[in-house]
Amino acid sequence: MSQADAESLFRRACELSADPSNLDEAAGLWPEVIDAYRELGVREPGPSSGRGLARALWRHSLLLLATQRVPEAVAAGEEAVEVFDRVLDQTLLLRFEECVSPAMDQAVADAVRARTDLAQALTAAGRLEERTAVLSQAVAKAVLSGGPLTRRALGTAHHDLSVAELNDFMCAAEGGRGDADPRSAALSASRATEIRRELADTTDPATLWELAGTYTHYAKCLLVLGDGERAVAVVRLARSLVAFDPPLFREIRPRLDQLMRVLRERFPSPDDDL
Repeated sequence: MSQADAESLFRRACELSADPSNLDEAAGLWPEVIDAYRELGVREPGPSSGRGLARALWRHSLLLLATQRVPEAVAAGEEAVEVFDRVLDQTLLLRFEECVSPAMDQAVADAVRARTDLAQALTAAGRLEERTAVLSQAVAKAVLSGGPLTRRALGTAHHDLSVAELNDFMCAAEGGRGDADPRSAALSASRATEIRRELADTTDPATLWELAGTYTHYAKCLLVLGDGERAVAVVRLARSLVAFDPPLFREIRPRLDQLMRVLRERFPSPDDDL
């Protein structure tokens, strides 16, 4: 099978995966796509065929997770990470002097995103320590490029790492562990906020949704830390985004409203402008 044929098969599998009524057909097609890229990689080894295989494994993992086939999703996600890393290594060798090139940006972003999605599968599998470790690896991997794709992927990695760290803290605190500390979660959330504010673009609503979600989570971290003043300030920033386009933030608004109620109770504001 040629590269063009494999790409055509990949696009068809993506189309089927996007339609809930076609998930069974998509589930049967993804192994064919993966096999096509494996065969292509034997005949034409290199970043192009490797990235095709990694993308197929990654998308297959997402479908497996969506259909509750968690162990298989983890296995496919782990292989996707391995292959994306090989592609990144090959790209580094080919473009060592071009660390800000689009090819490097793409390769690093892929390696980061594959880890954040693998972390979701690991969470579903109850492998929480591995989840947090994989997200830390995603953050570390991103230092290899400062390109826009990598920056956006890094924002997601920091956000998801903060969610994992806050969850780890809550579990440790409930278990009576005295060494539990929420500051790492707040720091990761702060870094995610910085990146997502930098990337926020009114012409790309998804960037605003990502920023609003991180604001809401960051405020929760600050609330856990007992830093009411900063939590209130961050909630106000989140509210300004929610007011910008309410339908876009339908999922975030209930969480923000709940957070505002807690803040009013614990840190009453004289002007009550929350």
